Amino acid sequence: MLIEKLLNIRKSLPSITPDKTHTHHGYNYVSAHAIVTAIREQMDIQNVLLFCSIKSQKTEILSNTKGILTTLEIKYTWIDADDSKEKIEIDWVAQATDTQGQGLGKALAFAEKYFLLRFFQIPIDDSQSPQPQQPQQPQQSRKFQVDFSDPEWFKKPIGFKRTHNLTWEDLARNEMLDVNLSGRQYLYKLTQWEDQPEIAKAAKMALELKTEEKIPF
Repeated sequence: MLIEKLLNIRKSLPSITPDKTHTHHGYNYVSAHAIVTAIREQMDIQNVLLFCSIKSQKTEILSNTKGILTTLEIKYTWIDADDSKEKIEIDWVAQATDTQGQGLGKALAFAEKYFLLRFFQIPIDDSQSPQPQQPQQPQQSRKFQVDFSDPEWFKKPIGFKRTHNLTWEDLARNEMLDVNLSGRQYLYKLTQWEDQPEIAKAAKMALELKTEEKIPF
């Protein structure tokens, strides 16, 4: 039975020692890699699979942190590979804040880590964890600049990792950054970036460009 296999996995799991130290705050933590590595071996022995499906996704711009909050409603499904009809479904919620458009990936990673920790009730052994390091002094965020003296500044690549080689004009035409975000949606988000006034200004000006909008399908 699937429930017996999951119980065998739980019984076989030892406590996990924190294997990482946060470079800024100095505290120790268990990485997702350590958790998945410990559990996956026992899942293979028991022929058990775990599937994840996203039921809903919401994003919210946070003015206080200048980031984007991603909230996911997730369904995890345990499946017995020896009898695929036997399943256990569990609903889960995860959140992550990010400023570089990576909130979805972070939320999924956090969800997997803490779902496995809570489901199998894995104890954390702090006695052998790495010694905390002195927290580093916070670095000032880099200020991005736009050369507005160039009359064709909007035809220059923005230079962000997520935008690849797209220009301000491309985003104004509503070129898609990925399957979930259009260019104009991204520009609206950039207008809220208080820490980067030139980027916010450029985004507002780009939204006012007289371009033929490309409608995403």
